[in-house]
Amino acid sequence: MINNATQVRIDVAARIAKLRGVLELRSLDAAVVMAPANIAYLSGFQALLYSRPIYLVVDAARTELVVPGLEEEHATHARGIDAVHVYYEHPEKGTPGENAPDTLAARLQTKGVRRVGLEYGSAPIALREHLEAKGLTTGNLSPAIVRMRLIKDEGEIALMRQAAALARIGVMATLEAAAPGQSQLAIESIGTNAILEAAPELTPEATINLLQFTTSGPETSLPHLITTTRRLGRPDLAIHSRQVSVDGERAELERTFAIGSMDTRTRRVFDVAEEAQLAAIAACRPGVPMREVDTSAPSIIQAAGYGEYSIHRTGHGLGIEAHEAPYIRWDVEDPLEVGMVVSIEPGIYLAGVCGARHSDTVVITADGHETITEAPRGYERLVFDR
Repeated sequence: MINNATQVRIDVAARIAKLRGVLELRSLDAAVVMAPANIAYLSGFQALLYSRPIYLVVDAARTELVVPGLEEEHATHARGIDAVHVYYEHPEKGTPGENAPDTLAARLQTKGVRRVGLEYGSAPIALREHLEAKGLTTGNLSPAIVRMRLIKDEGEIALMRQAAALARIGVMATLEAAAPGQSQLAIESIGTNAILEAAPELTPEATINLLQFTTSGPETSLPHLITTTRRLGRPDLAIHSRQVSVDGERAELERTFAIGSMDTRTRRVFDVAEEAQLAAIAACRPGVPMREVDTSAPSIIQAAGYGEYSIHRTGHGLGIEAHEAPYIRWDVEDPLEVGMVVSIEPGIYLAGVCGARHSDTVVITADGHETITEAPRGYERLVFDR
């Protein structure tokens, strides 16, 4: 839990400096970043919607935003931005045919940029073609930006701890509200309201983003579902999942629980899923290949006879995005490194019958790992006689 209300500031200037180092190494004149998550990571700027293109332009000396007119005022408040360039859609300021790619290309040409780095992994092919048609050459920055985001600094992890504390508040309130006759949506909303009540005290002046879902009964055999109005019965099995983001940094917490006693088969699925998750968490330490962490969970699930019902990787990275690198998979040889933050969440899903999955947020430390989320475990603590 959070002991004191603190406001954490991320050093985006340090991130920009790293990106400039990549530009120099690659002999690129400037970077054009378009993916919303990467813009937020490098500048702190986040728009509500991205139905119109927004570009972050970084060269050796300046950091600039190219935005539509409706984001002009917002962009001027972004930290570390030296200039804002605007394309307009309304006749009072706009000109016929004015558009984002032309505004960007004109700005790059004015700056004397000849070779520009793009995110080949996410930028539209049309943008690359447009810039090349204007006489610019391009290079791929996606691997470098992914690498930058893999390792979290102290500020990012501090925000994740705050997010983890809020996630616990939401999960605990939802578990306490779960009872026969209550809908999935209703118990989930009680947890959400608990987070919203606590957030201003625990994370003052922060931007909070919530992602959650709850499934129950046979629906638990489907790993990702949008919460419905289905009412809990007795007996009934449920999976409740929450991600909380504080100023753009996420933590994830998820528990499987039951109203009334589980039958023998459901109890077995529940126990094996929990054993597999704890084994995978225990395997997390720097230098261990991600495939070994992943294998530690399926080996237990396979030994119990449920191998074919475990249908996804053991975990994934957390940060700006809900799912991001690194990915804890059976075929990834890359080792865990100090500063990586991952979810650990193996699951078992018997189609049309039941499913079970727990998830926790794990920070890789110099001497092993630290689990920063906290919630009840075990059959005795997650079966409610209500």
